[in-house]
Amino acid sequence: MHAFTVQLYECMTTEERVQWTLRLWERVVANDSTTGRDFVETLIESEVACLRENVGDELYEQHP
Repeated sequence: MHAFTVQLYECMTTEERVQWTLRLWERVVANDSTTGRDFVETLIESEVACLRENVGDELYEQHP
């Protein structure tokens, strides 16, 4: 599954990656008590910076 996800992600534009990630998080939140913030807490500083750069600070702050 991981290899498939990486290949799919590599085919996407930045905007598509943002939208896909947000949809994924919305589904995770709907089906589990784990939140997007729980996921973000597992990231290293450079990954968080990349995420913020791609989704924007306003959207980053709004997401659970």
